Amino acid sequence: MVANDGDNTGVGVVTLGEQLRRRRAAAAASRPLRCGHRDPLTCLARRCHESRRARDDLHPPPSDRWVDAGAAAAAHLLAAGVAPILDVDTLRGMWRHGHHRLAQHCYDLAGGG
Repeated sequence: MVANDGDNTGVGVVTLGEQLRRRRAAAAASRPLRCGHRDPLTCLARRCHESRRARDDLHPPPSDRWVDAGAAAAAHLLAAGVAPILDVDTLRGMWRHGHHRLAQHCYDLAGGG
């Protein structure tokens, strides 16, 4: 399998194997994550679970302001005929803030996932 830089300019064609070797070399040279893995991609692939508190430190739940902005943006996009795609945390926040129909509609438009 061969991959390139999209517009076929620059450094040229690089094989997938070479890309993976470069990624492994970069991961080996980096500092370990909190969980001990060096590469965030393999950390997710191995379903590395940190404590809930550590995860919340890295990815805090969206603020009330963020949730309200997400609800306003979703309503605006729906009025313009565009399907909004919001992350699950924002949809959950919208539900908690009382935007039940809007959150459910956005969830359904995104294919339920």
